[in-house]
Amino acid sequence: MHTRTYTNALRQPYTVSHFMYHVRNFTLLKEDGSVYKVPESYFLIDHEKPSSAFITLPDIPAGDYTGVSFIIGVDSTRNTPGVQTGALDPVNAMFWSWNTGYIFVRMEGNSPVSPQPNNKLLFHIGGFRGADNCIRETSPSLNGNVLQAWAGKSPEVHYKADASKLFGAPDQVNFSVLEGTAIHGGPRAVQMADNYR
Repeated sequence: MHTRTYTNALRQPYTVSHFMYHVRNFTLLKEDGSVYKVPESYFLIDHEKPSSAFITLPDIPAGDYTGVSFIIGVDSTRNTPGVQTGALDPVNAMFWSWNTGYIFVRMEGNSPVSPQPNNKLLFHIGGFRGADNCIRETSPSLNGNVLQAWAGKSPEVHYKADASKLFGAPDQVNFSVLEGTAIHGGPRAVQMADNYR
């Protein structure tokens, strides 16, 4: 991650030093149309810790499942009571102590076109109130596959996270302007949340 150079939609080069995000509330769609919501399913994916990318959803009712959805971000009930544990523990560097709230997606790196000191890129996306809501639900396709959750079977789904999606459609991010290189919530973060959906 630290050594590879990527290019955004505007063909601006950048490197990534940190890429982390909260996912939660996994929902599984059964072949018969019924839905199973996994209780208390909060996870923090940290691409510097490969083991964090392996998520196990326990006690799934037996059946054939044709869809999976989940939410990127932390809901209001978990944001407002303050510090928590597990995936939401502040030691994970995903909590704004100055603003009392969680960072949903954190991407940091460098780009030679960034006007920030040392050409830094800082994207800390979060916010759950009104127009600043950056919580997004996503339902990545299973490409017609059926997940068979039966005794003796442990189906796996492999998703590929692409940090460059933060900077592409529908709203391109230009690293050469100050606004695009130090995002800490607000309207620009909302636009980037639409991108990462």
